[in-house]
Amino acid sequence: MAFKDPEEQPDFANLYGILANTRLQKTNNALYETIFLLIGKAIQSRDLIVKAAEAETGVVQGIAISTFLTAADESTILVNSRQLLAGSGVTFDDSIPNRRTVNATAVGTGGYWTPLTDGNVDETNLIFANGEAIAVFVPV
Repeated sequence: MAFKDPEEQPDFANLYGILANTRLQKTNNALYETIFLLIGKAIQSRDLIVKAAEAETGVVQGIAISTFLTAADESTILVNSRQLLAGSGVTFDDSIPNRRTVNATAVGTGGYWTPLTDGNVDETNLIFANGEAIAVFVPV
């Protein structure tokens, strides 16, 4: 018997013909019925597995194209993942399960707070959020 492509789902239907040629139906009907039902259940099981796999294909494809921020370098498992690293003056607090708190501190010896503006030298306008002027810390 020739081997089939392993990527292809097995076809159990030809087993019915082989079973019929054994003449078990006349010599041992109980065994014949058992094997006949096993073949049917194998076909049914294969079809259910294929149907379930096809339903999950969209989910798997969605995960494959999604991007993730991860605590560790997980690019071997999640191809589009990026490790989140703490920059200068930033620390992470992972003490609460499933939560990450980002703590930022001023870099250097100090700095000052100043209102955020649009950068226009002639007519400077403050930038507001929720009715209040935004202030930014300028490290020195």
